[in-house]
This record gives sequence, structure tokens and C-alpha cells, in this order.
Amino acid sequence: MHRRAFIAASAAAALPLPAAAQEPAWVRLPTEPYRGKQDDVVFVDENTGWYGNGAGKLFKTTDGGRSWNQQLDRPGTFVRALGFVDANLGFLGNIGPDYFPGVTDATPLYRTRDGGASWEAVNIEGPAVKGICAIDVLKIPFINAGVLDHRVTIRAGGRVGAPAFLATSRDRARRGRRRTCRPTRP
Repeated sequence: MHRRAFIAASAAAALPLPAAAQEPAWVRLPTEPYRGKQDDVVFVDENTGWYGNGAGKLFKTTDGGRSWNQQLDRPGTFVRALGFVDANLGFLGNIGPDYFPGVTDATPLYRTRDGGASWEAVNIEGPAVKGICAIDVLKIPFINAGVLDHRVTIRAGGRVGAPAFLATSRDRARRGRRRTCRPTRP
């Protein structure tokens, strides 16, 4: 064996072997106690996420869930659904009044542009919406003048105990359009 090959082989043998890959597992994250369930949780990357509950509280993590900071305390709001486009632009769906006790907030959908530090109501065009039970954020990549970009579609649906509907926005909820879903007849 040549001297260079021997030195290289010896150096490689002295390197520590990588640890065996661990199997993914569910881990309980520390959250604030709540008598009901923590209704929704959403992450935009491995570190940044939010969760909300029926007490009108919203919490944010920037360390993958090891710690949570309260961002919102709005009694009367039931944080039922969350959806975020990125670390700044997000949506909060409120289940609305007349279904769960203590829920008085009639605004069904809120938007944040600063990562949850502040929230504003989103206007949904058409008949009044009782509440939101689900939010979906769809990001479709495309090339725009040689630069990767995303077309974003936000859908908010609801609600339990009320007529079903689907609100869809392709302009990041600058305007809301409501589409009512009617059951099909046989």
C-alpha cells in the first residue's frame, strides 16, 4: 500500500461512525393546561409553529415546541383552525357563537401579517358566516421571470352546527369569496 493511501485509510478509520438514525416518535410538548382540547397546531418549518384553544388563547414557538409564548388572549373566541403561509402571514378561524358555551366572538376569520403579534378581521363576501372549522393553505411553486415563487390559495371551511360553506382566496385574503356547498340530490 502506498504511504498516502495508508495515511488516508488510517485517518478515515479514526473518524467516529455516525449514530444510528432514530425512528420518528410522537413527543408530548409542554402546553398550557386547558380543560378542553388544544384545537389546532400548525408549523411553517421545523422550529416555528402556533397552537390555539377554545379559551381564545394562541401560543407560538420558535424552538420546535420546547417552549411556547402566548400571543393572544381573546376570551369569547374559540381558536378552532390555524393556517400559515409563512412565518408572518397566517389565519385564525373562530368557531363562532351559538354552539359552544362562552363563545361570543362573531368574527369567523382573522389574519396576521406579523407572525401573530397582531390580528385583524378578514371580510368574507356574501351571506354571514357563522364560524370556521378548517383552514387549508396550498402553495404551488412556479417560475416567475427566472425566480421561484408560489401561488397561494387559502381555503376556510365551516362550520359544525351551521350551513356548510367554503371561502377561497387567491390573493392572501385581501378579499374573501364565499362559496356555499349544497348537498347533492340523488
